[in-house]
Amino acid sequence: MGISVRHLSRVFEPEGLTPARYVMDRRLTRAKTDLADPASSQATVAEIAHRYGFASQAHFTRVFGERFGRTPGAVRPR
Repeated sequence: MGISVRHLSRVFEPEGLTPARYVMDRRLTRAKTDLADPASSQATVAEIAHRYGFASQAHFTRVFGERFGRTPGAVRPR
């Protein structure tokens, strides 16, 4: 990106986020959008987790629950 790690951290500091936390939030938000989309209902939770860079469905489910207060399965349309 052409900037130092320290400068990048200073850019995110006013938001109360670290760059890593920002990236994780973006990944989780996009995964939530996919889970809620009826068009992607054919994809399993594990496939969506892997699509957004999570090594395991268990880890994805844990951090998803911490972020949104519900499981990935609860977001899926019925």
